[in-house]
Amino acid sequence: MFSAVILAGGKGERVGAIKQLLPLYEPLANTTMLDLVLQQYQTVENIQEIIVVANRDVQDQIVDVCRRYPGVKRVVPGCSTRRRSAYKGVQAVSGQYVLIHDVARPIVCTRTVQACMNMLEEGYTAVNTVWIPPENSVFLANHRMTGVAPRGAVGSGQCPQGFHTQKLLEVQEEASEDEREFNDECSLMLEYTGCVVGYVEGSPDGMKVTVREDLDLIRYYLQRRRA
Repeated sequence: MFSAVILAGGKGERVGAIKQLLPLYEPLANTTMLDLVLQQYQTVENIQEIIVVANRDVQDQIVDVCRRYPGVKRVVPGCSTRRRSAYKGVQAVSGQYVLIHDVARPIVCTRTVQACMNMLEEGYTAVNTVWIPPENSVFLANHRMTGVAPRGAVGSGQCPQGFHTQKLLEVQEEASEDEREFNDECSLMLEYTGCVVGYVEGSPDGMKVTVREDLDLIRYYLQRRRA
């Protein structure tokens, strides 16, 4: 009933990758970012298949990692953009519902994944994971602060994002020639359908590894979880 698409097609350029040493393979507590994600998704009940979308430059290495996880049913080559890579991954799934997770967010909370699945079964077309910071957020324009957002009104999108597979595929197909940039598939669904996007609560450790210093934070969160 549920499929998971793991996006492992990024180049990790901002992390300071050298040659083909992507953040995907950055050692983290004797493991890798891809291992961390696959280990957790493989334990989630009712996920019948995992599809990994691979960076073509290191696809062989990604396949080697995936062989350790019987839940991974296919590795498909990625495309030049995240949106097209996600489309390629969703085309490969067979489940009624699909969860999309970026490997650059290597800490997976299985309770959050299950909560996302529950909302899809309740009838939501799309579900996001959102971390709502406890502090106030402000609006900015032209290097000036222009206002303050009410506490709880602004959040940070995380992973997973969940969808009714067929409805997402229809939108991805419709948007295939759209050259605009969309942050993620929930943004795409909002733009093209205006559907209600539900959300489940994320956490600080659902952060995305964007620069090399973020790896130190990920190590810290891993150590804290395992303590």
